[in-house]
Amino acid sequence: CGKSTLGKSLMRLTEPTSGSIQLKGREITLLKERDMRSLRKDIQMIFQDPYASLNPRMKIKDILEEPLIVHHHGTKAERRKRVKEMLHIVGFDPSYGERYAHQFSGG
Repeated sequence: CGKSTLGKSLMRLTEPTSGSIQLKGREITLLKERDMRSLRKDIQMIFQDPYASLNPRMKIKDILEEPLIVHHHGTKAERRKRVKEMLHIVGFDPSYGERYAHQFSGG
């Protein structure tokens, strides 16, 4: 029904052929690449297939820290603290960060 196409259009990974996309009152189809790159820090796609989305060789803590590294958020200690906070927010003990994706249930 077009969920992936919509997500890619929101991220501007695929350019829409018609219509408009507004996010928080901004027409994002008109943004320059530099402005779009900044906006992408606040947008994330979540794919249904974890085996295609999550690197099976990386621990969960490293997967969660990766976007913080890419976007230059904080020191290593601050990023690690943020990862523990994120795990806590979704109801996981921080020790779950040491697990690999395949060690979680598929539900």
